[in-house]
Order: sequence, then structure tokens, then C-alpha cells
Amino acid sequence: MSIKLDFPLLDVAGKNYLDWSQDIQNHLDAQGLLDVIYEEDNREIPVTREMNAKAMILFRRHMSDSMKSEFVAVSSPKELWDSVKDRFDHQKTIWLPEARHDWLNLRFQDFKSVTEYNAEVCRIRALLQYCGEQLTDNDLLEKTYTTFPSSDNLLQKQYRQSKIIKFSELITQLLLDEKNSLILMRNNNSRPIGAKAIPLPEANAARGPNPRFENRDKGQSSLQSRNSCKSRRTKRGLDSRPNRGPLAPRQPRQPRERNNNRASRRQARDNAPKPNLCYRCGGITSGEVDCLADSGTTHTILRDQKYFINFTPKVTSVTTISGPSTLIEGFGKAQFALSNGTPMTISEALYSPRSSRTLLSFKDIRENEYHVETAHENGVDYLYMTSTKYGQKRILEKLRCLSSGLYVTTIHLVENNLIIRRAPIDESTYMLWHDRLGHPGRNTMLRTMNASHGHPLGGKNFVINPKSPCQACSIGKTNLKPIHVKPTKLVSKFLERIQGDICGPIQPACGPFKYFMVLVDASTRWSQVCLLSTRNAAFPKLLAQIIKLRAHHLDYPIKSIRLDNAAEFTSKTFDDYCMTLGIEVEHPVAYVHIQNGLAEAFIKRLQMIA
Repeated sequence: MSIKLDFPLLDVAGKNYLDWSQDIQNHLDAQGLLDVIYEEDNREIPVTREMNAKAMILFRRHMSDSMKSEFVAVSSPKELWDSVKDRFDHQKTIWLPEARHDWLNLRFQDFKSVTEYNAEVCRIRALLQYCGEQLTDNDLLEKTYTTFPSSDNLLQKQYRQSKIIKFSELITQLLLDEKNSLILMRNNNSRPIGAKAIPLPEANAARGPNPRFENRDKGQSSLQSRNSCKSRRTKRGLDSRPNRGPLAPRQPRQPRERNNNRASRRQARDNAPKPNLCYRCGGITSGEVDCLADSGTTHTILRDQKYFINFTPKVTSVTTISGPSTLIEGFGKAQFALSNGTPMTISEALYSPRSSRTLLSFKDIRENEYHVETAHENGVDYLYMTSTKYGQKRILEKLRCLSSGLYVTTIHLVENNLIIRRAPIDESTYMLWHDRLGHPGRNTMLRTMNASHGHPLGGKNFVINPKSPCQACSIGKTNLKPIHVKPTKLVSKFLERIQGDICGPIQPACGPFKYFMVLVDASTRWSQVCLLSTRNAAFPKLLAQIIKLRAHHLDYPIKSIRLDNAAEFTSKTFDDYCMTLGIEVEHPVAYVHIQNGLAEAFIKRLQMIA
């Protein structure tokens, strides 16, 4: 049997102890049992056994099973209240550091809306107030001003100069400005600048009195109306039906099929051809349809079935921002051309006549071997659709950027008349004669075949597959441009860049020294050799040499030191020391010795001399 609770149960971990304790006190006070949890000296009325029993029922009914088992031996509500309080009444001590941390790291620029920021500020303020610390309106205002986004610095100064005293007034002003900004952006993105709104058909519908009943007098009988209608039909010659006298037999009246006629008229109206309306100005356009290039959609979405080559009707549910919706009514292979005639073949496009926009997916653009890149031309942003052929990049389409940040183009049907007039040809046969005749072009091939009598390819308009051109022709048409190698910028100052390396052990050893370290300047090729007894002595020697160079050459500061990846040179202490002096420590990529070439070459030269 379920037990109806007045408020949530007390959790075994005490997470909701504050809310639970307030609810318990309120219910005890409402039932006149609040004195059961007070000391005897502080009670206003004497506590009876019945009051203790009612209080214990209320306590145990709003405790979890684990809590009931723990306090099963407690029979006094005062003792139970003190036990629970001793166990969980430490929330102030626990929550105070967390509340302080949240307050210190609170920033207005981290929230998407003013409402979310206000809710978080109120939560932290209430928590600190419960823990014994107060946040004034000046603290809240200063926190908001100092955490504004850097792009809204001017707006933050305007709020400061307005001299707002209360934090609630600032939140009200921020909410108002946020709402006005949303309305401004919504109006700006509704249509391009200078375009007119689409006139709705309901705006031109005029409603007035029915002309059928305008001239009908009040109190006129239905018989007079029928007689007047009959006389009008007789005058016009329309009443030619027999047996319409007063003594003629009455014929059965045929029922009207109003519902069927209404449904047929609605179906005919829906199936009627509709003109293409421009969504910017509302006028009738040509066969071209505006299409938005979208990087977020996974498939190209078309609103007209005429672009599909192979179409499969199927109602499919798709996931949108507002949730799943059955907008897709079919899919298939589609083919169309863009505004400049660039052909597009979509392997799997979606058919959605109820969509508000025609979308072209970036994925389908890449499948057609086209590339996209943004550009700024004459103060207008464009999205270029390019292709690379024989090493040269060509701009095929320029998609104009709307005020909403989307790129728009137009699509239309592909003109198939050129393809229909072209006869299919065997590619192997064409390539055979192309090689025999010395790799001529298409026009030369056509003239040669037409001039040859009885040739199997004569008089045909060839269709050459651009994806399989002649390799020899491609190599011959390649435009090889000389590559001008730009000289690298040389270091002009002494000790600006130093390279170092360590070598060893030396065979045979030079006395107690088995290793040596070299330092080479990149500009003047100044070099220094330091003998080492062990590899561990490399770091002190290097540090002493740096101090010596800085003391003797005050006008030539050291800016960077490049060392190899040996463990002697990867010290955290050495990196911190160089950082304090403004010296950048560089390490080459593993097994790429050319990056430390000066030191490596100097070591090899010393080995050859030895």
C-alpha cells in the first residue's frame, strides 16, 4: 500500500536535510506539535503522549528505510530530532568553501542567457547567506561589470555610467536588452536588406455581406421567394423542364454530394500547377530555385520531384532541432545544375515538399570533386566552389552570403539536349585512333574522321569521359613553373642563437675526461669545447658557460639555445632558469639530427681531426 507523503523523504546521506528540517518544522507547527522538539523550559504548552505519538509518526513517515532502521530504538521525538540534527547539521561548514569557490569563479560571459546567470547568482547568494556571509548589491553589480565579454566593453561602460543601485534593476535592463537584440536579429534574418515581405493570401481576402440576401425584404415569405425565382428562370428561358405545374406529381429529390464535391474541389486545387514564388519578394520566378549551401545537413534536401532521376517514395522520420518529424516523403538519385551551369549529381537526395528551404550538403559537393572556400570580394562575402584540373584551380561558382550568414545559390534542371544528340562511343576504339593519329585534339579528331571515307567513327559527335584522359596529353599540357626558393632569414647578431651537443665516451679516454660538450653560435660560428668526466657534469658546465657569456658580452643577449633530447639537458630547473632570463630552450625532433646540424657537424670535424 502506497503512503502519501507531504514532502520528500530524508536521504540517508543528508543531502536534503535543510529542506527536510524546514518541512518538518512547518508541518509540526501547523498541527500544533512544534513544542515536542523544544526543551521543557522553552515549551509554551505541556506535551502529551498523544502529541509525541503524532510527531513520531510524522518523523518516521518522512524518513528512508535505512534511517528508520538506524533510529528504531528512539521513541521520543525530541531525542530523534536532536540525533538527526547532530548527524546532518554540518552543512554550513561543508557548503561554505564550495559557495566561495563558485562565487570567485562566477563570470557573466560564461552563460548563454541573462536568465541562467541570474539564477546562478541567486543560488550562490542564498547559499552564502545561509552560511553566514552576506553579498550586497554592490558586490553583485561589480561582479557583473568585471566579467562582461571583452567584445561588449562599450556596453559595460554604459551600464556603469547609468549608476544602477540595485542588482535587480540591472538584471531587468539586461533582460530587456537581450530581448530587443533577439527581435533585431530575427527581423534581420527574416529576409535580405531591401527586400519586401511575402504577401500572404489571407491579407487580400475581403469579407462582406452575401449579395444573395442583400435585396431580400424582411418578412418575405418563402413562397414569394420561390415564385420570384421561378419567374426569373422563365424570363431567361431556363425553365424548360416539364411537369412543373402545381398539380404535377412530385419527383423525388436527389441528395446532394456536398462532401464529395468539396473534397474533389480541394484535391483539384492542390493538384493545380503552382508558380514558383520568390521567398524574398513574393514574385513569380523562372525555373531556378534558391538553394542554401549547408554544412550541417547530412543529405541534400529538394522540394521538387522534377530533379530526381530515380525516385523511391517512402515516408521517413528525421531528427530536427524541434524533435523528430516526418518531413521526408522519398529519396533517390538527383541531378541538377547550379547558377553558372556547374552540374551536380547527388547519389542519395531526400524529397521534402514541406520544407521551407532547399539545402545542398557540403558532403555532396565533395563527392562531386568540388572544393569550397570563403572569400571577401568588393565588401561582400562569398563561398567559392572550385575545382583543380592539371594543377590549376578554377572558380566555378560564387555563392553569395546572406545577412543571416548562410550562402545561397540557384539550381535548375540540366539541359539534356546536348547529351541526347551525342552518340555513345567505345572508349577503347577512340583511344586507339587517338594514339595512331599522334594524340590530336577533339576537333582535329572530328575533322580527320569526317574526311576519311568509310571510317567507323566518321560523322559522330564524341563524348569523352573527362575522368580518363590520355596520359601522354596530360603530361604534355602540364605547365611546369620554376620554383623560386626563398632564402631563409639568417641570424645577424652574435650569441642570438646557440646550438649545443654532447659526445662520448671517447676511445681512448683523454685522461680523466671521457666526454666533451660543444657550443656553436649560429651567426659567427663561434665554438666552445668543454671536457667532461661524466655526462652528469654537462649541466653545470653549460650553466657556467651561459653565466660567463652573459657577463662578458653584455650587448649581445642570448635569445635561444637548441640542445638535443639527452636527459642531461631536459631539466625542469634549467628550463625555469632560462625562462627567467628570457632564453628560449629548443629541442629537435627525435632522430632528426639535421635540426641541430651545426653542433653535429662540429663534433664530426673534431672526430676527423682526432
